Amino acid sequence: MIDETLIQELLRTTTGGNLFHREGQELEFKEQFNLGGLADYFRDFAAFANNKGGYLIFGVTDTPRKLKGISEASFNQFEKIDPEKITGFLLGIFSGNISWEQIVFNHRGKTFGVFKIYAATTKPIIAKKNEGKDQIIINGDVYYRYGGRTQKIQYAELETIINKRIEQNNNRWLDL
Repeated sequence: MIDETLIQELLRTTTGGNLFHREGQELEFKEQFNLGGLADYFRDFAAFANNKGGYLIFGVTDTPRKLKGISEASFNQFEKIDPEKITGFLLGIFSGNISWEQIVFNHRGKTFGVFKIYAATTKPIIAKKNEGKDQIIINGDVYYRYGGRTQKIQYAELETIINKRIEQNNNRWLDL
C-alpha cells in the first residue's frame, strides 16, 4: 500500500520552493503523464523492480525541480489506467512479475500521479521483446536503477542478482 505520508515527504520543498529530495535509486520525477510514454515508464518499472523498488511521481518540473502538478489532460489519462491491462502489458514485455500500484495524490492544491513499484521477488526482470516507438525497450536487456537514472544493468549488479537467485534455489533444495 502506498504510504501517503511518505509521498508528502518526497514532495517536500525547500524555503526557495525547489524540491528537497533528488531523484535516486528509489525515486524518479516526471513533469506530465502521457499514455504514449508507457514504454519509457515500463522501463523504469523494470529498473525499480530489479533494484529495491521505488516511486515514479508525475507533476514535478525538470530544471529546477518544482511542484507543478499534472495537467487536466495528464490527470484524465492517468485516471484511465486499467491496472489489469497494464499488468498484462508488463507480463508481455518482461519476464517475471512486476508488482505496482498507483494513486492520485493532492498536495498543496496540486494533483500528482504516483506509481509505486515493488522490488521483484524473482530477479532479474528481463525484456522479452522490443517495445516503444523508439525501441526504448530492447529484447534481452535488463534495466536497473542507478542513482537518478535508469540504464542497462552493469556486471556487478547482475552478478549479485544471479548469486542471490542461486542461493535462493539452494535454500529451497535444502528445505526439501
